Amino acid sequence: MKSTRDILAGFRPPKFDDACTRCGAAISRPGLCPACADVQHALRDAVLATRLSIPERFAWASALNVSELLERVDAGALEQIRTLDLKRLDRVTLFGPAASGKSSLAVALANTWTSVNARASVFVAAAGLGVARQQHGLGEGEAALVRQATGAELAILDDLGVEPEVGAPVLAHVLHHRYDSARPTIVTTGLTVEQIAKRYGAGVARRLVETAGGAVVLKLSGRRDRGPR
Repeated sequence: MKSTRDILAGFRPPKFDDACTRCGAAISRPGLCPACADVQHALRDAVLATRLSIPERFAWASALNVSELLERVDAGALEQIRTLDLKRLDRVTLFGPAASGKSSLAVALANTWTSVNARASVFVAAAGLGVARQQHGLGEGEAALVRQATGAELAILDDLGVEPEVGAPVLAHVLHHRYDSARPTIVTTGLTVEQIAKRYGAGVARRLVETAGGAVVLKLSGRRDRGPR
């Protein structure tokens, strides 16, 4: 039986002759260091969760550099979105008529944000929030979709204003909650600012358009208004 001295004599500490391919830290074998491996795993999980949340019709909008965006969104709006600091993103409100590319641009922005921050984004249709609360039983807490919309790291609230009037209070609740929690939110809507104020209250309208407070506001033109490329 080997003695402790013999065991220790045969022990050879690992040689840190390799460097992490991401940060350059010394490691004992080729690849990533433990810290960078954790970041990579977090990014993979966040990207997967985001993809599962986004409707299939927007699956193509995987990033802001996808060439198809130029066919769906006016170049000025796309250029402005591409200049945003995604580490400090707060609120983005996209106004525009139907078929102006609001949802496509919102999804591409959310996917890019997820890739930069390694945190998941959630796509929520505004019409579904009011229905979710209506169908949720009294005394059972908040509806799961409403909890998801309020607690997501980044939420797309798509097509604000198409939900029935009964759904307006829950949309206002979600927007106020996300604002107070400093959680980034992307809103798309075909309403005007005046219509938003009338439907959800002046507080919601102000939070969506107060650029001095960190909001980014873009008015997208329809395809007819853009003319030929």
